[in-house]
Amino acid sequence: MLLGLVVAGCGPFLPGLSAKPPNGTEQMPGPSFVHIIGHPEIASTRLVFGYILPDGATSTVTDVIAAGAPIVVDRTSQPGVHRLTVNGVPCTGSYTLAVGLTVEVVVQIDGPVCSVTVKPQAS
Repeated sequence: MLLGLVVAGCGPFLPGLSAKPPNGTEQMPGPSFVHIIGHPEIASTRLVFGYILPDGATSTVTDVIAAGAPIVVDRTSQPGVHRLTVNGVPCTGSYTLAVGLTVEVVVQIDGPVCSVTVKPQAS
């Protein structure tokens, strides 16, 4: 016999089942990961990294690197083709994220110009 318990405002509790209502994300793919490193490795000026998502929308998330700090960013995002901006300027190149995998990206920064390349994975 399976017993359920209803607590005011919490809904039914059944072992192995979540009491949380669906929120629309149940069918979305899991996260992907990107590790961004800069070339040069140290920021000569303050840098603001922006992210352009696979659907072309600009993410509300930014990462700020202070002048004199190492250029390293670790981020999770949705799978697909992504692009970067640095200080509001779109970088040339893109990178593709896949579910559950980490992609290492090198951002070449030359004054106001930036480019993105994917670092080959060791085999």
